[in-house]
Amino acid sequence: MADQTEEKAEICPKCGSPLVEATTKTGKKLKRCSTNVWDPATRTSSGCDYVEWPKASVEELDEDCPECGAKLVLMHTATGKQLKKCSTSKWNRATKTAEGCTYVQWM
Repeated sequence: MADQTEEKAEICPKCGSPLVEATTKTGKKLKRCSTNVWDPATRTSSGCDYVEWPKASVEELDEDCPECGAKLVLMHTATGKQLKKCSTSKWNRATKTAEGCTYVQWM
């Protein structure tokens, strides 16, 4: 399931056990219940199935977009990467397309 784990002070909302922060093989971070255990022999998990994937955090910047002039935002992805992007940039889930300004600067 996950490569590395670190116990957190938070408790599982489902069963009350401590949560652990884990990093997957692909580098994504998540919080999961400490009672969840993977058995490689049977290829099944047991225990509480609570998992929380972190959302990307967004911080408004006092900089203007070089393409359209709107304000830029600093975004921290769930994998820890940072990027500056235009505040008018949005993702349309229905059409699965990007909308608004296309300016992005990875840091």
